[in-house]
Amino acid sequence: MATDNVVNDYLWRLAMATGDGDQRQWRWRLMMMVRRSGDVLKKKKLKLSKLKKEMHSSINNLVGKMKHVSRIQQSQNDNPTDQYVQQQGE
Repeated sequence: MATDNVVNDYLWRLAMATGDGDQRQWRWRLMMMVRRSGDVLKKKKLKLSKLKKEMHSSINNLVGKMKHVSRIQQSQNDNPTDQYVQQQGE
């Protein structure tokens, strides 16, 4: 199915951009985005190039969110003393 090829391509791009090897958590969000984009294409009869631009914009937003989450997780991993202090305070 063409949708699966598009999704796998974008999942690969997301993984490469963020260094996130676990793609499962983003697959559902990406599938929904592809389906919505397909519905928009059918309803508005948009050109494929317009659809691709919209998808790239959505992907870039998603990558930005993933990078932000990765930075937060990385900063928590870089500061184990904070976690140690929290555990000692409990």
